[in-house]
Amino acid sequence: MMVDTTSQNATATSQNTRKGEGLILNNVTVQYRTAGVTSTALHGINMSVHPGEVVGLVGESGCGKSTTAKAICGLVPVTDGEVRYEGVAVDPLGFRKRPKTLQRIQMVFQNPYASLNPRRKIKAQLEDARAINEGTAPSVDELLDLVELPRESANLYPRQFSGGQRQRIAIARAMATGPSLLIGDEPIASLDASLQSKVAMLMKKVTRESGAAMLFISHDLSVVRLIVDRLYVMHEGRIVEEGETEEVWNHPKNRYTQRLLASIPIPDGSGTLPTVLE
Repeated sequence: MMVDTTSQNATATSQNTRKGEGLILNNVTVQYRTAGVTSTALHGINMSVHPGEVVGLVGESGCGKSTTAKAICGLVPVTDGEVRYEGVAVDPLGFRKRPKTLQRIQMVFQNPYASLNPRRKIKAQLEDARAINEGTAPSVDELLDLVELPRESANLYPRQFSGGQRQRIAIARAMATGPSLLIGDEPIASLDASLQSKVAMLMKKVTRESGAAMLFISHDLSVVRLIVDRLYVMHEGRIVEEGETEEVWNHPKNRYTQRLLASIPIPDGSGTLPTVLE
């Protein structure tokens, strides 16, 4: 008996093509319903983050950046469109165990004070994350070395660290799982200005060294410019511009992007306020 393998080969080819495609958001819409009123947070956005790539998503507060991060991680349901990672659909989190592919998406949250368990030592929290890693997970000491913290930190509690140090621990915890995609949802927003670029550069360093990709979300274009390969600009739940970082920075096409760039203070010591474009 002859077996027609044409469709089987086509299916296998399709799966191999989709594997390695990274993160794809296709026409994603997210709506919230409160007290009978429906509001749209994302309006049919399209985005991608390829394997090994560092991509930025910027925009003012309330424009939909964090909703995008939550949709990618399955923390909010998608009303329309789809989110896929390595060819696997990202469904809302539930009680069932997630597919192994999706477990490799990890997030570093905005608030380092709330993202760590205050009752458990750092070592225990890093060990929990290491248990998820399917490969050879870095040791606790190696993880602390990675984020430039003393190894003695393992025996301390979160309350014994500063905000910048806690965020480093959150990065170490995310990296302990062996992620292939790291989502930084405003990870530097709550830090002192002197620490913001340092933590941002640290996140780029650890993702590059591990071979992971990263979506770095922020409202600070001047910091994002330092670390990302490509940039998306979001305004009122829509992607209004995208492109290579230096191209967007030097030749912004959208009026809103121009306003964002014009609002960045110039450290010239003269106290000049940024230009406000109507």
